Amino acid sequence: MGHKLLRLVIYSTLMSLSAFTQAQSVFRWVDGAGKVHYTDRPPQETVKQIQEKKMTYSMIQTSGDNYALQVATRKFPATFFTSGDCIEICTKAKAFLDKRGIPYTEVDVNTQAEKLIRVTGNTKVPVLTLGPTTIIHGWEENRWANALEQAGYPRAISASATNAAKAAANPTPANKPDSYSQVDQ
Repeated sequence: MGHKLLRLVIYSTLMSLSAFTQAQSVFRWVDGAGKVHYTDRPPQETVKQIQEKKMTYSMIQTSGDNYALQVATRKFPATFFTSGDCIEICTKAKAFLDKRGIPYTEVDVNTQAEKLIRVTGNTKVPVLTLGPTTIIHGWEENRWANALEQAGYPRAISASATNAAKAAANPTPANKPDSYSQVDQ
């Protein structure tokens, strides 16, 4: 069984590394003995359970940033604390996060001050938190960029990757911290 898995991995890798731009098919079928096969050619006509998958892109080329973003978002979810009184500075901070494609939860302290008080002990904004331990008070682009990179966020991210990361991370209430243990990194 190990050889079949190895052949599947090698075959999948070769398919991913293929330089062809046209769609390619991979066929999955089960023979009479119940063995599963993967091939680039259709099986004999006597085989009944055939599944054809079209491979139109290379997983290696399209999944790099997406995966890094998903991991960073899951491990270090970003929360941006702002308020209606913080216009110029918070607008710059928000534009930075949006430009980088960072998925974040925005919390307006005018309506949810208790969340920021629980994290920092006051209601001064802007504040960026990354996961349960990193809290950045105030807006300074280099500090925010360094903290994001330390958390594993890629430097530039597409909008579709950001949306995929938000969906993949989807933290459950059990994973959300009640308190933060480290302030300002």
